Amino acid sequence: MSTFADIILPNVDIEVHKHENKYSANAHIDVVQVDVTNFEDVRDLIERFNRTPYPIRGIIHSAAVLEDHSLMKLTEENLTRVMCPKIRGAWNLHRASQLANVSLHFFVLFSSIRNHLLNFAAGSYNTGNQFLDILAYYRVKQLNLPALSISLPAVSGAGMFHRHRDSFSSVQTTIGFELVPTVGVFELIERFHANQKNNPCPVIFAVNWKKLYENYQTLVTYQLQKIVSEKHDIKDQLATSKVSSNHVGIGNLIYDCLETIIERTQITVA
Repeated sequence: MSTFADIILPNVDIEVHKHENKYSANAHIDVVQVDVTNFEDVRDLIERFNRTPYPIRGIIHSAAVLEDHSLMKLTEENLTRVMCPKIRGAWNLHRASQLANVSLHFFVLFSSIRNHLLNFAAGSYNTGNQFLDILAYYRVKQLNLPALSISLPAVSGAGMFHRHRDSFSSVQTTIGFELVPTVGVFELIERFHANQKNNPCPVIFAVNWKKLYENYQTLVTYQLQKIVSEKHDIKDQLATSKVSSNHVGIGNLIYDCLETIIERTQITVA
């Protein structure tokens, strides 16, 4: 099985047609099949483009294999198939771009929201995602290089959940996660890129907060637990404020609620 990494080139000739409108970006796209788990293949591809007028300026690593197995049915072959595209693939892109002295504007790794959920059958898949987070943190904090490892949600019309809709249906029903529009995801990625030095491992998700809090025990990462707890506390405080509204002036109540929201938002964003 071949795995792939999307290597983005500058000044690429792209023509996009939508209805009668035509958009042109004066670009050219090369589609190349490469095994991202093979270091020589990745290095040769990067060096080949570096000898052209359009050297590599950004990398998006989205290679993934999904094979969920319980611990009793997990084999070495399964571990290798699932973990290698993410772990070895990401490391090869990191090392090859370093050795080629490539000046990257961005280095984006696609992780998954599943990495933050209790899913006993996705151990090898989540291990690969954990490595992506570690690599992004290492690049940003230790090497001062660009990197983002983004835990993607269920994206409308694209991605792993779109191809495996039974998995999304389960997560949606039992936990409360919802689809996020593709355009919205890329807008968020642009914002995260501008703030990658402070937060190289952001998480994107849309959710029914009430249902997610009810399934709090299924959240395995402190980061997500903290967000959910704070969101629940805000709702409790707002509910308490409404109950005591007979004893508090409307102006003061609104001011207090706004202050609480601002404070909690600042904590969550930080």
